[in-house]
Amino acid sequence: MKAFAAAFILLLLSSGCTTYHDSGAVANETGFNEQSFQAEITVADSPADYSGISIAGISIEKNVYHSAEVMRFNVTLLSDIAAEGLELKAYGINGKMSIVKAVDMVPGENLFSLEYTLPRCNVCGGITPGNYTFEVSVYNSDIIDSDTISVEILQ
Repeated sequence: MKAFAAAFILLLLSSGCTTYHDSGAVANETGFNEQSFQAEITVADSPADYSGISIAGISIEKNVYHSAEVMRFNVTLLSDIAAEGLELKAYGINGKMSIVKAVDMVPGENLFSLEYTLPRCNVCGGITPGNYTFEVSVYNSDIIDSDTISVEILQ
């Protein structure tokens, strides 16, 4: 019985049991003392529904940048709900750029800015001049929404 009860408690603890109470020894009909166990199970809140969050737009100050310039992404997110602990991520230039910003949202329009200093255009570890696509995403543990914007980068 103790082995079963211990296995049961481990199962409860691994499935979200937050509290364990041991009520002590009790006698059963056969006169043997057994340990009785009680478990209080707290059901976690169901995952938030982020379907009402979307990227309404991404803008940059200009369409052509030069190497080593600071590029600012202005991101407009729309939300039907208040949400905390989300991440806004921007990445591009073949993996050379990655920006992550923690964001909290209120219902309605939410404006955020991300800045990135572009790498130099050169053959030694920099980038080549050309058109690049940047992706901006809003995350919880999964992508909620994403969008892209293209930029030309010159030397």
